[in-house]
Amino acid sequence: MDRYASVMIGRTSPLELSVENRIVGSMVAGAVGDALGWPQEMRPTNSNTRTSRSVPTGTGFREWQRRTGGRFYNRVERVQAGEYSDDTQLTLCTARSLIRSSLWWIDFTHSELPAWTVYQRGAGRSTLRAANAWLSGTAPWSLASPKDKEEYWQAGGNGAAMRIHPHSLAWMESNEFMPLGIELATNALTTHGHPRAIIGAIVHGFVVWRAVQKQGTLAYGEPVTWALEGLELLTEMPSVESTWPDWQFVLKSTRPGYESLWASVREEMLVLLKLCQDGVRQGALAVDSDVLRRLGCFDRGTGGAGTVSAAAAVFLASRFAPEPLHGLREAAFAIGADTDTIASMTGSILGAIHGRDHLDGFVDGLQDLDYLTDIARRLADPERQDKASHEPRPSVTKSALVKTRDSLKSRLEEQPVALPDRRGGMVIEILRTTGQPGTTSSTSWRIKTDDGQTIYITSVQRDAKESGKPDNAAADIGHRGTARVGVKLAVVEPARMAKFFHDVFGLATKEASTHVNIGGVLALVAKEFDGQPSLVPDAQEPLIFIETDAIERIFNLVLSSDGRIIQGMDRRENRRFFICEDPGGNRVEVIEKRST
Repeated sequence: MDRYASVMIGRTSPLELSVENRIVGSMVAGAVGDALGWPQEMRPTNSNTRTSRSVPTGTGFREWQRRTGGRFYNRVERVQAGEYSDDTQLTLCTARSLIRSSLWWIDFTHSELPAWTVYQRGAGRSTLRAANAWLSGTAPWSLASPKDKEEYWQAGGNGAAMRIHPHSLAWMESNEFMPLGIELATNALTTHGHPRAIIGAIVHGFVVWRAVQKQGTLAYGEPVTWALEGLELLTEMPSVESTWPDWQFVLKSTRPGYESLWASVREEMLVLLKLCQDGVRQGALAVDSDVLRRLGCFDRGTGGAGTVSAAAAVFLASRFAPEPLHGLREAAFAIGADTDTIASMTGSILGAIHGRDHLDGFVDGLQDLDYLTDIARRLADPERQDKASHEPRPSVTKSALVKTRDSLKSRLEEQPVALPDRRGGMVIEILRTTGQPGTTSSTSWRIKTDDGQTIYITSVQRDAKESGKPDNAAADIGHRGTARVGVKLAVVEPARMAKFFHDVFGLATKEASTHVNIGGVLALVAKEFDGQPSLVPDAQEPLIFIETDAIERIFNLVLSSDGRIIQGMDRRENRRFFICEDPGGNRVEVIEKRST
């Protein structure tokens, strides 16, 4: 165990390891871990579940295929060697908001998260659900549905911890942790309400903060000691009154057991860190997979928890501090665990300790290496941020996403595109996949943003043509079943919405002087007519009911229209259904006709 007794930081003298080097190292090593671990991620969407078990730990980046799209729109996506997942995407979202505005949490929730929904890769359910809530203009803890609100408060996964470390890097010169702790909590709760997510994120952020500040010799196992120090400070949830007063109000008024739940999870985290400490003390005798197993990393019920991932990352960073690249590989090939997230979090710690130089020769082929480096350097240099003169960007809206998707349909390679977060971009490549009849096909636009990030925006189609049905989607309402509607809506663009209902559902439309009639029973009335406000008040969360015997075809038509799917195909009372939005943001539930 002698060679593990202490670790000299970096390849150079500690005095030569600059702040910028450490910050760049943390950002880049996190992305390296993500790209290494993503092919092994043991989730149902991974098509390499079997073959990835035989991959040796010395293997670097590789091209692979992943399954995505769920049960009804399942497709295979090719992921190029070195490409990263939602872990790094959301880390960059956090970093951009910090660089852009002193009101970073507004920028993050109103611009970054909503825009991310159109280009996300491998998103977790809780994070995506919360991002869609922000896209609709509602905080996830204020959603109308009790079920949706409860899902937010039960969200305890690692989606917050995996994106959190840019805060720690930006605060590296501070000697006081609690202002940073409030920032970490402010970020985490934008998507996750359970203490497992928030405590996991804060503990991980504390470890990265201590790592980027460390000078001199690193004691073996010191990152675990840092984690224990950070946990000691978390006797209660940090107050976010200054950033999210509405969250604080909802917490106090509707979650009476939250304080005791916080204390329980804190004790849970302490047990995990004690397991890490025991594993580190065994030194070379430790079997890393056994420690990870005791932490719960391979348990499908707990492996993705924020607390478990934070503990796993700090254990591996402690265990392999003398050999950081070995540590990244061990995390990335911990088959059965959430490998991309654990490897990314491990990398963010090791990179903060050892800096960028220890990655030389290991980053070739990493997606957006130059962009990651530039973002990290801007985090390291407050003069390059100029937060005071930058207000948060305007909110990203659903119509902005629709506009971007629509514009891509006419774009060719090497043509520009405007993105919903107000960045520009260039279409670099158009990738098309075509399956067998009755399966899905997709078009993906590979885009290089004007600030240097690579993103993919994908449109999925299903060949759901049914025998004996008309080819013209709007030719015959009979092949769609019956429409039962009885709603009068005040809208901004009646004609555009009428076209949606005609083209997608085949409903007859008739234009009158003051409104457009749909199917004989739905009247779309302009919110303003001849300069006067409409007499019809705005409906509160209207739901239009459509029953059809061709639900897959309808789903496909919605995808190619101005509408938007907000809840994918599901089953209720033995009937398939989905919920979409029309161009005006009104909800439409489409349900399969009962069999006779």
